[in-house]
Amino acid sequence: MSHLLKRLCFLVMISTVFWACTEDEAPLIDVPEQLVGKWIQVSEVNANCPNSNDNGTVEKNCTVEACLEYTFQANGTVTRRSIDDGNRSVETNSFTLDGEELYIEKGQSLEILTYELFEDQLNLIYTDERTGCTVIQVFGMN
Repeated sequence: MSHLLKRLCFLVMISTVFWACTEDEAPLIDVPEQLVGKWIQVSEVNANCPNSNDNGTVEKNCTVEACLEYTFQANGTVTRRSIDDGNRSVETNSFTLDGEELYIEKGQSLEILTYELFEDQLNLIYTDERTGCTVIQVFGMN
């Protein structure tokens, strides 16, 4: 019995070492070539707001006090960098695309955005739960 237990432990140990040494494979995702790169927010549009006073467009300039950018990579990772009132945050997550939907996996949660991709413009669209407005974040390629 002891000999059998030793063999079993040896096999488990070998398989664990083999599994730990295998390369991580890139996600199987078809990322449009024109999406790959750094996108910096240039404006934000609020539309279809229940309170019509909330509708409108705000120009965004990337400064040391405020900036929002996304960097998409062909392997299915996205890095979001933001500065809000001088406070910086950076997060890198996986993403997938399905039709016009962009799914960003954030740990245990999933952010779902509609996206529109033009030659040199990316629009990320969502509904602001607080205001009820449709928010269109407009980005330019950097």
